[in-house]
Amino acid sequence: MNQPASNILGKVWLYCTVFLTGAAVMVIELLGTRLIAPFYGASLYVWTSVISVTLIALALGYFIGGRWADRAKNTGLALIIALSGLLTLVIPWLTGPILLATDSLGLRMGVFVSTLVLFSPSLIMLGMIGPFAVKLATSSPNFA
Repeated sequence: MNQPASNILGKVWLYCTVFLTGAAVMVIELLGTRLIAPFYGASLYVWTSVISVTLIALALGYFIGGRWADRAKNTGLALIIALSGLLTLVIPWLTGPILLATDSLGLRMGVFVSTLVLFSPSLIMLGMIGPFAVKLATSSPNFA
């Protein structure tokens, strides 16, 4: 069956949003190692911490986003994207103080804690976008 042009355009915008926010996760993950590397080096500990924190934060974001999508009506996707952008924006300014504060924890724990504090808030918010978009795509007549 043919869908109206507004439904197709709505799907395209939703798919583009999910694609671009997924790309933002990869950008944060790759640039995260570049922010931490001058202080701790580009060692195996840095890479495993960034990958571990990314996977943990995305899993939490999927869970929280699914819960929020079930409770919210059709609002919230723009709020989630705006908050994730704001949280990502403050990362460069927080990097120095957080790395200095976690220096006393040693290499392994210092890298993990600093990565957790710096990147998990924005990655959790970016992880929330997928379940919310699925809910919009499956429940709204504009996207079905």
